[in-house]
Amino acid sequence: MTFAYTDADITRITGLIGQSDNFLNQPDITTDFKELEKMKWKQIAYELHAETLGEYVKIKRIPHGLRSNLRPTMFSKNEQFCQKWEAILNKCSIDLMVAIIEETQRITQSVAKCCREGKSKMTAHLQDFRMEVQARKRHKFQRDATDYEEGTRNDYGSNMRRYPQGPRNKPMEPRKPRASSAASDSQDISLSFLGDTSEGAANITKDKQPREYKRCRMRY
Repeated sequence: MTFAYTDADITRITGLIGQSDNFLNQPDITTDFKELEKMKWKQIAYELHAETLGEYVKIKRIPHGLRSNLRPTMFSKNEQFCQKWEAILNKCSIDLMVAIIEETQRITQSVAKCCREGKSKMTAHLQDFRMEVQARKRHKFQRDATDYEEGTRNDYGSNMRRYPQGPRNKPMEPRKPRASSAASDSQDISLSFLGDTSEGAANITKDKQPREYKRCRMRY
């Protein structure tokens, strides 16, 4: 016999789970930063475009993108008509620039509002991050201060004293000079006798004196 949850059981059980703030669907700070950066770029681009077009309008010039190349097919030989035609086209280009500036200003205001809201949100997030780091650093600092006050710190010197790192090689002792054969013999004799060691040593020295040799005259 197999067991399986029914759809009604699944809906009932999962429905008991409370969702307080729906944190799974909230964007993280990285997404907010990218969105703020994008909005800031748009604001800068719109502001510079409006400023540039405003200068064109002030000096009565038309940029390449807004110049009209329409030519009259009728009365093209009439100079007065052609001048009127050109004036109308230039006025149209100027009005188009003014219209673009007006719309850009409207959009820039809304974009600036979004940037202010995003910047305020990011400032609050960074402030929360600062408070979190400060609390963690303060806890560690107070913990270390308590260790020093109670004498329970575990620094490098105490570690070296408590945990020696392996046996150290003992320094080599200086080599003792070897005794002469006569001294060694006298030492052995003194150890083997219970009498006066000085008398025994004198006798040994007397016995070991070099023998005198007489030169013999050679015969031829």
